Formats: sequence, C-alpha cells, structure tokens
Amino acid sequence: MSPAKAMKNTREELLREASRVVGEQGVFALSMRKLASSVGISPTAIYRHFQDKDELASQLVLESFRHFGSYLKDSERSKKPLLRFRRIAQRYFDFSQEHENEYRLIFMTDRELLGFDRLDEDQVQEVSAPFEMLVERVQECQDAGLFMAGEPRLLAAIAWSAFHGLASLLMTGSLGVSNADAQKIASFQMQRLEASLLVPGVQVDAPQMKISSRPAGKKNRLDSDAGAQESRKTKGNQR
Repeated sequence: MSPAKAMKNTREELLREASRVVGEQGVFALSMRKLASSVGISPTAIYRHFQDKDELASQLVLESFRHFGSYLKDSERSKKPLLRFRRIAQRYFDFSQEHENEYRLIFMTDRELLGFDRLDEDQVQEVSAPFEMLVERVQECQDAGLFMAGEPRLLAAIAWSAFHGLASLLMTGSLGVSNADAQKIASFQMQRLEASLLVPGVQVDAPQMKISSRPAGKKNRLDSDAGAQESRKTKGNQR
C-alpha cells in the first residue's frame, strides 16, 4: 500500500472512530490521545491528519453530512415528483437507522460544540445541501400541481421536522413499539403529512414506509418478547 493511501485510510478510520465516540458518549468525550490509541497510532501521529480537535470536529461534520446527502440524493432515481418526495423521506429514515452514530452527531449534538461557526462558505453550502434537496422535492410536487402553493422552504422544514422527530424517537426507543407498529406509525405519519400538503381534491395512493423500531443491529424488546413467546409456544406444541 502506498504511503498516500495508508494516510487516507488512517484518516478515514479516525473519522469513523470519532463519529462512534461522539454518537455514543457525546462531543466532550472526544480526545485526540484516546482516538489515536484506539486506531493504533501514536498521540503525535494524529496531528499529521488533523491540526487540532476543532479541525477534527469540523471534518467529522462535513464527512457525515456528505454521507447523509448521498442517501437523500438517491431520491432522484424515482421518476415521479411524489415518489421522489416519498423516497427522500424513506432514505432519511434509512440513514438514521443504518448510521446511528453519524445521525446523532449531525442532528442530536449542539452545533456550537461541533464548530459549525468555523465552517467556510463552501462548507456551509455542503452542510445545507441535504435540506436543499428536500426543498427541491417539495418544489417539484408544487410544480406538478400536487402540493399546495406556499413557501417551499417552510413546507420542507415542516416535513423535515416530522422525519426527525419520529427518527429520533425510534432511535432512542422512546416509543416502545414493535417493528410492525413502527412501520405503521411511519406510514401513517407520511400519509398525514402528504394530506396536509396536497392540493384539495388530489387523490394519491397511501404511502408505505419501510422502517424498524430500532436502528440496525439493536434488538427491540417487544419484538424479542414476541419471538420468545412464539418459540415457547412452538416447543410446547412439539411435546
């Protein structure tokens, strides 16, 4: 492996570990020395990659927003405006569940602590890009005569707030619902959100969201209990 590629790999590993630490323990737990140790490099070597912790935090934010943006950009593959709007919602939930640490970092951590004020103009545009995609999806639906007239950014902010609220509640297990119920809640939320945006008289098929009650890799107690009960029932029938 070339020195340049090794340098890049170490930098990416540092960013992944930093994302995990901040997502699980908060930004105050981020330590350059501990971070270096966790990826197997010396405390001084980490400064070849980042000037200080502030630069590390800024780069962590940028990389996480780029990753998040790549998820939302997937909505552009759908051919119809309403399907693109639904797809961006689905991909929002997908990201929150498949990349919990990054989601917690960029949406559940104080922006001041992450150094958003140190981002330059180009970097601010990168961080804003995901929301701008949602604004575009809303505008497309308006142009197609599906959504009511109104400020697209305001309507997008309402939709974003709905996505974030449910994603956060599911992530923390606050709703205490099964996977099946989580999917019903997400689908009904999307249905009601669309109903509030659609031009009166416009009829559309009900949206169906695919979502679980806990992020990937985390078991939900209600589903586990249901599975255990089914297993006991099966064993009892076999006796």
